[in-house]
Amino acid sequence: MKLKTLIVMAATLLVVSTVLAKKEPQCVVYFAVVENDETTVHLSMAGLNNAQKSWYEKHGNRDKYAGICYIAKASEAPASAPLYAVVWGEHSVNSPYTWTSQSTEQITGTVTDQNGNQSTVTMNVPATKTDSGAVNYRTADGWLAVWEAKAKDGKGDFIPVAPLHSHTPTWWPGLAALSSASTSLLKDAMEQISQREKQR
Repeated sequence: MKLKTLIVMAATLLVVSTVLAKKEPQCVVYFAVVENDETTVHLSMAGLNNAQKSWYEKHGNRDKYAGICYIAKASEAPASAPLYAVVWGEHSVNSPYTWTSQSTEQITGTVTDQNGNQSTVTMNVPATKTDSGAVNYRTADGWLAVWEAKAKDGKGDFIPVAPLHSHTPTWWPGLAALSSASTSLLKDAMEQISQREKQR
């Protein structure tokens, strides 16, 4: 009977420790997101877009981003914790390009000498081909701001601390979009939050 009780207790401890091990890290810093661009008709809209939400669910508040937590409403963040705002917009970019290639082309012609005799001549000549146009793609930029309670005569305000940019190409000739510009920008924001918090 004692052995059976001991086995049950060991199994219970194993289950509890497994559940505790899978628990997300405790939030020590929070961030809110505000989008203002063509998609939102230039109205400030709080929240993650679908691409950002999907990325955050997979990568947020774990590994190198452990303790950095998204919060839908900045007003719900604990007053004692650092609070950041990611303010951003996505827009179209029209980027002109010129493509040049060198090749050899075979040309054939007829030559007439001074006596009126004709002959066919074939020769290889260098050829340059040029193509140009424009590529349309999406990019994102904005800024990272931190909440300062003492700003604006003690009323508090978000103070911009760093620019944000999408760093991943979202277009490559002949391929579909490689990633979301907004997701790349969110990664940039979380990297900067992580670095700033390490320096505190």
